[in-house]
Formats: sequence, C-alpha cells, structure tokens
Amino acid sequence: MASKTVDDEMSPLLLHHQLMNKVTAKNDNTDDESTDVTVSKTTRPDVEELPSLWKSYTQQLDKNPVLVKCITAFFILGLGDLCGQGVEHLRGTNAEEGVDWLRSGRFSVIGFIGAVWAHYYYHYLDYILPPTEAPCTTTTALKLLIDQGLQAPILLATIIGSLAIMRGTGWDGVKDYLEENYGNTLLANWKLWIPANLVNLAFVRPELRVLYVNVVFFIWTIILSVMLNEESS
Repeated sequence: MASKTVDDEMSPLLLHHQLMNKVTAKNDNTDDESTDVTVSKTTRPDVEELPSLWKSYTQQLDKNPVLVKCITAFFILGLGDLCGQGVEHLRGTNAEEGVDWLRSGRFSVIGFIGAVWAHYYYHYLDYILPPTEAPCTTTTALKLLIDQGLQAPILLATIIGSLAIMRGTGWDGVKDYLEENYGNTLLANWKLWIPANLVNLAFVRPELRVLYVNVVFFIWTIILSVMLNEESS
C-alpha cells in the first residue's frame, strides 16, 4: 500500500483554511507596502506641488502661448512697479502716501502689450538665426548685438514714450520725458540686459525665453520705475 502524505491525511476543510491564511497574509503584506508608499506620497505634498504647477503652466503655455505670456507680463510688471514704489518710500523719494495704483497699472499695460512683441521678436530671431548646439557662438554674439544694439534702444524709447502718453503729458511731454530720462536709462539697461540676454540666448529654451525675460523684467521694472519717477519728480 502506498504511504500517505501529510496533505493526504488532512481534511479538505483544513487544507482550505491553511490556503486562505497564506493568501490573507500575502494581501496584508501588500497592503502594508502600498500604505507605506501612500504615506510617503501624502506626507510630502510640497515635493509634487511645485512640479504640478509648473506642468500646468507649461501646458497652458503650449495651448495659448501669446495670451499666457501677456498675462504673466501684466502681473510681473505691475508687481515690479509696486516694489519700486516701496523702494522709493523706504528711500524717502516718494512724496505720495499709499500706493499709486494708476502708475502700476500703466506698467502692467506696458507688460501686456510688450509680451506680444517679445513673443514674435524671439520667434523670428530664432527663425532667421537658428539656435546652435554650443551655447556661446558667433550666432549667439550676433543675436546679442541685434538685441541690445537695435531692439533694446527702440523698445526702451517706446516704453518711456508710452508711459509719458499714459500720464497725459502730450507729445511735448513725451519729448521732454525722453530727453530727461533716455540716456541714463539706456546705460542702466545695458548693464542689466547684456549679461541677462546673453544667458537667455545661449542657454534658455526658445519656448521659455519670454518667461525668462519677464522674470528679469521684474528687476528691471523696479530699476526703471525708480529712475523714471525720481528724475521726473
């Protein structure tokens, strides 16, 4: 007669009970591992929050590039002027009490309109002079020369003139405003924007160039706001 194994001597009910215990134990281990993963994710929301916001921004940038850039510039330049007013209050050069919202609004309008120009300007600049694999080349140098030798002086004159028009000074006021502010402001522009745009043209991805410019423009708006209002006061 063949010998019986231990499993043969067990009743089907006992075998089923042991099998269920093994499955339950395995599921418990899996649940513990998934719980650990869930806890590790939920206890660090700050790790995923910023990337998700950046992803949402870049998705909107792909869908509506001009509009997103305009809205971004609108708020950045307006905030930059508010900071500029704060600097003036700290230095005691601003005689007005409180916030001049109209002045900040003028800068916001400049930002909104200027972003349209920046979008197409960089698009066609890269189209005519395509980006190179190496960051610093003769192409980059030529782009920087066009940007700061031609584009920047025209754009700065347009910004100063537009601010004067929105202040209600008329064409004579625009002329006087340019004569008073243009020279010193252009020199300050070159000190900031030559190195800033060298980084922009050499290292920043084309689709993010206007965003980079807006971030630098936040600093430039503070400088420009303080210089224009200090010299005109």
